[in-house]
Amino acid sequence: MLLPLLVATASAQVLAVATPSGSEKAIAVLLEQANYWRLQNRPDQVVRALERVLAVDPRNPEALASAAQAQAQLGNRAAADALIARLRAASPADQRLQETDVTVRAATIDQNALLEARRLAQSGRGAEAVAQYRELFRSPTPPDSTRRNSTPPWRGPRAAMTKRARASPGWSSARRAMPGCSSPMPRC
Repeated sequence: MLLPLLVATASAQVLAVATPSGSEKAIAVLLEQANYWRLQNRPDQVVRALERVLAVDPRNPEALASAAQAQAQLGNRAAADALIARLRAASPADQRLQETDVTVRAATIDQNALLEARRLAQSGRGAEAVAQYRELFRSPTPPDSTRRNSTPPWRGPRAAMTKRARASPGWSSARRAMPGCSSPMPRC
């Protein structure tokens, strides 16, 4: 009699751990909703969805990072910085922290300074351009959103595809999908 009771109790505990709670399901739905609005280029709606997530889970790193990026897109640098500070406090080792910081900085960057850095690069003053970019972004590389014409035209789409493939987790399968590359060796 005691054994069936122990088995039932253990099964209930396993189900409780394996099944997400109502708030976890709601958070997942709201995060999906925020991602939908991000893809629709509606940062105002992204912020609304993520505010609801943060009301339930104020330390959610995904919501904090995404909300900071959306606030920056809206031009609200102070709000974005506050969200980054919350993310830093909630999850200091989170990989999204530096990416979010750079993205926020890029969204609210001085466009004249960015144009000056591009002008320096185009005029062959590479060292000065790199110093300007590093000062603007406080990062060794600018975020993707600011990279215009970073792939020389003679290298074309293949170089861009190779770069993206190497950045993705399954890059060997992506390389095999490239025309003229059937080998998993790094020569492609």
